[in-house]
Amino acid sequence: MRADGQILAGELVLIGNGKLYGGAVAVFPAADLQNGRLEVCLFPRVNFWRLLRCAPGLLVTQKLPEKLVRRIGAARLELTSEAPVAFELDGEWVGNLPATFFIAPQKLRVVVA
Repeated sequence: MRADGQILAGELVLIGNGKLYGGAVAVFPAADLQNGRLEVCLFPRVNFWRLLRCAPGLLVTQKLPEKLVRRIGAARLELTSEAPVAFELDGEWVGNLPATFFIAPQKLRVVVA
């Protein structure tokens, strides 16, 4: 992963610009919908035991244990992999890496009637 000049490696990457993920889970506590930046929650390693260690915190506090993840904010994020890796957007399969993510200001138009 390359994010604003930083290079990081991990096995699971969650990206958002709102505080919550999957309902009421505060995966991105520093997120701000109006600052033009994405928040990244990176799991350096993922296995059954690490995920199991996340469960109590998620169930009780609706938060991830900070010692198991690395968080950064970035205006632009590029994900790559040496092997073919699929990725999802909002729970839907979109394609394979490489992929670049950024916020495009004022691209979504909402009409309220």
